Amino acid sequence: MTDYEPVAEGIQAHGLKMTGALWLAGVACEDILTHCDGTPLDEDSLATMAEAWSALPVGGRMAVRFLRKGQAMSLDLVRDLEKYLWVVEKP
Repeated sequence: MTDYEPVAEGIQAHGLKMTGALWLAGVACEDILTHCDGTPLDEDSLATMAEAWSALPVGGRMAVRFLRKGQAMSLDLVRDLEKYLWVVEKP
C-alpha cells in the first residue's frame, strides 16, 4: 500500500509499494517528494507524476527531487528495455 501526505514542502511518503519505481530507486518512508522534472509536487500532481512515469518510453528520463531529514537529494530515473527502472544518480 502506498500512503502519502501533503506537507508544506511537497508530498511525504509514509509507505511505498515495494515494487514501485521510487522505492526501488531508494526513496524511503518519511522522505518528502518536492519536484518531478522541475515541477513542484502537491497532492494533485502526485497522480500526474505516476501517470507520466507509466507513459515514459524506453530510455525516457524523469528527474525527482526530495528531502531526507531536511537534506535535498535527487534521482535521475531512466526506463530500460523491459520498462523497469534504471537509477542514473541516487543518494
